[in-house]
Amino acid sequence: MDINPGASFQVDRIATTQGHNSPYCSGWQSGNIAENTLVALRVCMVKGTSKYCSAIQRARA
Repeated sequence: MDINPGASFQVDRIATTQGHNSPYCSGWQSGNIAENTLVALRVCMVKGTSKYCSAIQRARA
């Protein structure tokens, strides 16, 4: 997640389940994001050495 994204995607928060067997729920990344703050999200799927990341999606918190 990129909070208040600019021209490039910079990771401010990350949550991962990599290295764990399914089903697994990662811990929460805490912090307070003010309402109506612009955020950018990208989801990546990893298996072994293969990695696929989605397009960046922008939304408001």
